[in-house]
Amino acid sequence: MIKLIADYGTYGLWILSTREAVLEYVDSGYFNMSSMSFLISALGVVWSIVRIVNSVLDGRVNREQTTPRQIGTKKKSLKMRAINKIIIHCTATPEGRNVSVDTIRQWHLDRGWSDIGYHYIIDLKGNLHEGRPVERQGAHVRGYNKGSIGITYVGGVDSNMKPKDTRTENQKGRLEALIMDLMDSYPNSTLHGHNEFSSKACPSFDVQKEYIEIIKYFKECDY
Repeated sequence: MIKLIADYGTYGLWILSTREAVLEYVDSGYFNMSSMSFLISALGVVWSIVRIVNSVLDGRVNREQTTPRQIGTKKKSLKMRAINKIIIHCTATPEGRNVSVDTIRQWHLDRGWSDIGYHYIIDLKGNLHEGRPVERQGAHVRGYNKGSIGITYVGGVDSNMKPKDTRTENQKGRLEALIMDLMDSYPNSTLHGHNEFSSKACPSFDVQKEYIEIIKYFKECDY
């Protein structure tokens, strides 16, 4: 109720004035059981409308806060660089072992890097986390960091540290959505797996085969 009044002052004042009118009516002496039933029904309708409007507003805010587009929003304090590649990685950690962004960042700091090397990280539950700002050059593919965005998912090897596509369904869904959003945001970019630029198995699956339809779609888009 407070939020609604704050956002929609006129509507809130109307509700408050209605309350004052009801109190005045009660004090006038013309109040009876029939009037009470009517007032209760009327106020119930008003309250239902308030709850519906608040639910719509809350839903709208939540959707806006969780879209990949917002996660990738450019920060005003940094100048955006040209992007021509989106490269997929894995953390090369055993299947089912959760690894936090802070842990990955510390691994990279221990190597002498200035920050986490990836721009986006997808955890086991499919949650998307920001790493290094996309405006800054990453550290994820030797020789191809300039002009690229690095995405990693947690996992990529089995319990014996052998390459394995360990992505959960939530990770797959989040990764696909992020890829589509980034390729739409940077129409001149191409999609790759880390293994296309090195002898590593990372990301433990064939990116070109997995996302052939998405790649084809953006190639045919007329920007």
